Amino acid sequence: MRFEEWSGRHGRPLTGALAAVVAAGYLTMGIVKYRAFLYDDFDLALFHQALLQLLRGSFYTSIRGMAWLGDHSSLVLFAVAPLAAVIRHPMLLVAVQAVALAAGALAVRRLARAVTGSAGAAVLLALAWLLQPGLGYVALFEFHPETLAVPALMFAWAFLREGRRGPALACAAFALLGKEDVALAVLGLALVAAFGRRRDRALAAGLAGLALAALALTFLVLKPHFSAGIVDYGRLYRSWGPTTGQALVAMLTHPLRAAGALLGGTNGFDPFKVAFVLHLVLPWALLLKHVPGHVVAPWIAHQAQGRQMRV
Repeated sequence: MRFEEWSGRHGRPLTGALAAVVAAGYLTMGIVKYRAFLYDDFDLALFHQALLQLLRGSFYTSIRGMAWLGDHSSLVLFAVAPLAAVIRHPMLLVAVQAVALAAGALAVRRLARAVTGSAGAAVLLALAWLLQPGLGYVALFEFHPETLAVPALMFAWAFLREGRRGPALACAAFALLGKEDVALAVLGLALVAAFGRRRDRALAAGLAGLALAALALTFLVLKPHFSAGIVDYGRLYRSWGPTTGQALVAMLTHPLRAAGALLGGTNGFDPFKVAFVLHLVLPWALLLKHVPGHVVAPWIAHQAQGRQMRV
């Protein structure tokens, strides 16, 4: 049986099994890292304490010295809290993070199947998602609530392509619980819905409305009420301009300088930052070179047929 045919029959359970194996692997590595005292930053400890405090009815964290809702609007912790009531261990967050990131493979397969028309390519792309170095870096670097938004955003994109308005809005709404900057990604999806191939202005308005509501909740309600002037991330960019708007304009008008700041350190380029970017990009840039021809061929034919129809 050809790989394409086999993937058409068993692609979904195979992707789920691969995702489960990868999630279990990252959890195992996380446990080893925890037992070796290698979690040396504060994020995992901060959010574990935030969960325990949330179960007591408090938002205060002594690690940050403030209510965590005034730092970032990580409302998704409310969804994790019931699990923390049963499993009061920091590794719960590492497990949830690993499962969420691995679950992105299911959305990748769904999207790839729709775009390429090939079941085999969909499975290979899902595997590429699971094996990319960047995924492992995120899974094993402490815990960050926005990682739980990853599969929700990807499924929102898949449902958008399928014209399923309700599920797309539900996934986007859950993703927005991760962190305030997720709103930028949801606004991007709104643009796709408004001007993409399958135009749905109602869905675009719904996505944009959710994103703007999330931003308003963060910057007009939560931060003014809980930050008490402690948090001001704008100070990180004061070298670009005295205000956020001026700093943004400076970055846009000096892209090479911005790229140098992104990849550089105090003495030129930072090799660790450069390696991180390469690890993110190169696995995908080289992917098509190693995909079997009979898997890519249906997608190429589909694209060529589409161009002929447009001509």
